[in-house]
Amino acid sequence: ATGRIGSYLCSLLLEEGYKVIGYSRGLQSSYKNLRKYKNYSFFIKEREDAIEHAINTGAEVICDLLAYNEEDAKYLYNKLLSSGKIGTIRLIIIGSIWVYGNVNGIVDELSLRNAKESYGKNKALMEAFFLDKFRTNHLKVTIIHPGHVCGKEWFPVNAQGNRNEAILNEFKRGNPIFLPNYGKTTLQDFT
Repeated sequence: ATGRIGSYLCSLLLEEGYKVIGYSRGLQSSYKNLRKYKNYSFFIKEREDAIEHAINTGAEVICDLLAYNEEDAKYLYNKLLSSGKIGTIRLIIIGSIWVYGNVNGIVDELSLRNAKESYGKNKALMEAFFLDKFRTNHLKVTIIHPGHVCGKEWFPVNAQGNRNEAILNEFKRGNPIFLPNYGKTTLQDFT
């Protein structure tokens, strides 16, 4: 909850009124910014203890930012299985665009996983495990493939291909945004 993704995600959820329990392996400065929210709790715990604590405190969603391989996936799955919470807790897992290997062009969820290095290969094995459990055991899981990491003070590249924060704010409000080349450069139409 204190790293680049976690601190950004926690802030967004808290601003929308959600109750958030944040975990970190160590205290970092971004925690100070989240303390102002009444619906935020924070614990310093290693990943395994954080997973167990989240399950035992009735979490509806667990966002695991520290699953890097199949062993990490199995640990989380087995904790859910032994608690009887399969199908009741939604998992959000951070995969990686590197599961696709070196690609030219746009990839989608059906694109071949062809990782070339150990990080991508391990993320692909983790993803395959979770997707198998989704198909066979009704595991509720969402896997996100970020191309780059963003967070507070490290704003993501928007659909226009720049870091103009106003563009994302307009998009979140449902207002039109204008894209170069009719959006064909930075977005893919799946319709």
